[in-house]
Amino acid sequence: MLAALFSALESMPSPEWPTGLLYVAISLIPKGERRNPLDQRPISVISVLYRIWASIRYQHLKDWQECWAEDCILGGRAGHEAQDAGFEIGLDFEEAVLAKLPLLGAFLDYSKFFDSFVFSILWPLASAWGLPSQTLNMMVTFYQSLRRVFRLGRSY
Repeated sequence: MLAALFSALESMPSPEWPTGLLYVAISLIPKGERRNPLDQRPISVISVLYRIWASIRYQHLKDWQECWAEDCILGGRAGHEAQDAGFEIGLDFEEAVLAKLPLLGAFLDYSKFFDSFVFSILWPLASAWGLPSQTLNMMVTFYQSLRRVFRLGRSY
């Protein structure tokens, strides 16, 4: 039944997601050891059914991704792992030290990237890179239609 639902949605130029799938719970997770309200980070928890659809589509899009992904993109690709970046940085560091070259680095805390995608940039970019229109339409209409609600304990 889910496959039939998602196939029907994907065949529409502007899919209308079922309302129940559009509610996204915003949960608060602790930032460190303290538990006071200002030490909580809000994250959106999307429907399991959307995540199932997205996971299936991701598997189908791996060949498309390989058409444009540069070798330096390590996460989420066959034969690459995000942890390989640490190894490559270590090699760069050793090479700079041995050659007595200046070295500059920056570390980014990706845990702060929750809910911070700029979709007005992401959607045209995905389209320009050739993301299939059915998948793009599904994602655009889903994210434009989201209804976020705060979750605190068992209350929304």
